[in-house]
Amino acid sequence: MAKPLLRYLWLIETVSRAGNITYDEIRRKWMDSPVNDLGETDYPKRTFLSHIEEIKALFGLSILCDRRNDYKYHIASEESDSERIDLIGTMSLSLKLIENQDLRERIRFTAWDFCNRHIQVFLDAMERKRTVWITSDYALSPDTVAKTTWLQPYFLEYVNHTWFVLGYAPSRKRMEAHRLVGISALELREDLPFIRNDALSFEDVKERILSGPDGHTGRTNDPFDDRDDYRLFNCFNK
Repeated sequence: MAKPLLRYLWLIETVSRAGNITYDEIRRKWMDSPVNDLGETDYPKRTFLSHIEEIKALFGLSILCDRRNDYKYHIASEESDSERIDLIGTMSLSLKLIENQDLRERIRFTAWDFCNRHIQVFLDAMERKRTVWITSDYALSPDTVAKTTWLQPYFLEYVNHTWFVLGYAPSRKRMEAHRLVGISALELREDLPFIRNDALSFEDVKERILSGPDGHTGRTNDPFDDRDDYRLFNCFNK
């Protein structure tokens, strides 16, 4: 699956980077692309159109042809497409690193590497409904002890280039948001399953965090979670 997927990701990146691009330009770029490791000498139109359909089905992105603009292709503009393309770019990077050892040795990760590891833990916890123990020390002064909390993760959200986990904190009996980049340690507890309230949608959980348990929407300076940052990033995203 990695090879076809990498080709789809390449096509999305190529069209996104160009803004508007003709089929012939895409064909030429494909023949020179490192993703074309088999040395294909063409990108047949039927194959190209099939890939557009696959991209729509897999990623929800529409690559459209504008007949009024020299039959150039572009990605249809949707409100959430910018961040979706960012995520697709991250996937593309991951697949390239899997395929190319030389590239792996030339890239160094910092905080984002930890975010990727945390995402895997939270995905596992959400799938199996397990509580996680979070230790955060982002932006704390040197003489301040790291904050810790139990969290039952409900959703992950990528907003304004920042990952947040949204979940229920049983000790404070409320929904909270935590920035993944601020998490210094994370433990999935197999012995602490939880019953998720599946009646709550993403928008329900988000609204509870943005409004707070008392309906307060201003800055709270809450020491336990990152709801202030979450509100701020959502304001930027409007």
